[in-house]
Amino acid sequence: MKYLNHHFLEMLNHKLQGMLILLIKRDINSFRIFLKLYKNIGMFCVGFLTMKTSRGNVIISLNCQKLIPKKLKKLQILSLIKINYDKDNTMSSIKITQAVGLGGANNGNDIKAVQTGLNKLLKFIPPTKSLIVDGRLGSKPESAKTVAAIKLFQSKVLNMVRPDGKIDVNGRTHRKLNEKIIAVSSKAHFKLPVASSEIQKISDSDYLDIANQLGCKVAAVKAVADVESSGDAFFSNGKPKILFEAHIFARLTNHKYDQSHPSVSSRTWNRSLYTGGSQEYARLEIAMSLDTSEALKSTSWGRFQIMGFNYSESGFTSVEAFVKAMFSSERKQLDAFVSFVKNKGLEKYLITLDWASFAKGYNGSQYEQNKYDIKLQKAFEKYDKK
Repeated sequence: MKYLNHHFLEMLNHKLQGMLILLIKRDINSFRIFLKLYKNIGMFCVGFLTMKTSRGNVIISLNCQKLIPKKLKKLQILSLIKINYDKDNTMSSIKITQAVGLGGANNGNDIKAVQTGLNKLLKFIPPTKSLIVDGRLGSKPESAKTVAAIKLFQSKVLNMVRPDGKIDVNGRTHRKLNEKIIAVSSKAHFKLPVASSEIQKISDSDYLDIANQLGCKVAAVKAVADVESSGDAFFSNGKPKILFEAHIFARLTNHKYDQSHPSVSSRTWNRSLYTGGSQEYARLEIAMSLDTSEALKSTSWGRFQIMGFNYSESGFTSVEAFVKAMFSSERKQLDAFVSFVKNKGLEKYLITLDWASFAKGYNGSQYEQNKYDIKLQKAFEKYDKK
């Protein structure tokens, strides 16, 4: 049995935001201390994530923003299993000492913190433009752009019927602001997974399984894979096949990078911008340096070249989770294809071999320019003869 060491307690003197997983001795005294601790810090905690037994002990997970080192000293902790200390998230959250907005103390530094935070969340409060970070609300705060942005945030994000235009310290609006800022910051720091040299290939039985799920012929599924990626899910370097679409990125980012980064942000589709093969990752990474999430959404992925912005229809809660799956295995790519086809209602066209309707739903209304329907028909005939 051992207590938390001095180094760890020093780290907890910072505002900690992330995941803390502790293995606590299973006895009534430890539980009493823990519950008392939890009650004291409850206003900072989202709550229990897991609580389960392990060899006579209890594993407790907390999603927390602040912990009190002195009280943690009393806990008899057998071992620290995992600590995720996200310094970037901690630094990105806004800290205010007094209320900001209508009826607030409106300290200059507090106002600057709020203005900086709101500027990170402009996509949630259109048509708000970037605020000048000057720490001022003017002689008439009710007419200030910062107060208008606070009200819009309260209305659109918190669904307040009567937004009051005020941010109280650790109040509802303050907490939601930090929640959104941390979420945006986490996405901005997303890194592409490491390529694997041992990718498990899909087999004919996998194709048969998917065809049965869709109710179509195996040749129909193989035809789509053949046309979209020449039948290959990954490049030779172990990364999934991709194609970055500059015109999609431009649209998703409101054309703000068209002038400064024309190679990755184009008002119209331009074939000459493609670099082809694994070199597409260089374009993707440039776009990710500008806007990670929208760059991932602007890329088609894997054997079936599903666009990132279709992550939800492909069965994922975020584009980042979708991309991780694309890197993990060919089977995950195949499963994503099934979800996408079903959610788009396209399986009927695979069953009836209506390639024009499938191509329109899968590739868009401009499918005829690249003769997708004709290519799909020829690919199906090739695999159907085998």
